[in-house]
Amino acid sequence: MELWVKVVPDSSEDQITVKDETILVFVKDKPENNRANQKVESLLSSFFGARAKIISGHKRRRKRVSVDVDEQEFYTRLRSERR
Repeated sequence: MELWVKVVPDSSEDQITVKDETILVFVKDKPENNRANQKVESLLSSFFGARAKIISGHKRRRKRVSVDVDEQEFYTRLRSERR
């Protein structure tokens, strides 16, 4: 499944939240040497329990990500985090 996320680098903590229809990924790492992108993939993989890979937006805050999860599991996980 492919999705769009908004990344907030250099945050106080690593965290994923869902606000309105937006998935926000907060990472402590700065956007240098691909560290923040690697952390985004790691956090999303843990959150969904499946492999996550950034497929576009490597140098932007808005990123397109592929996650190896079916649609039902995707929405179940999102509902559990929705605020």
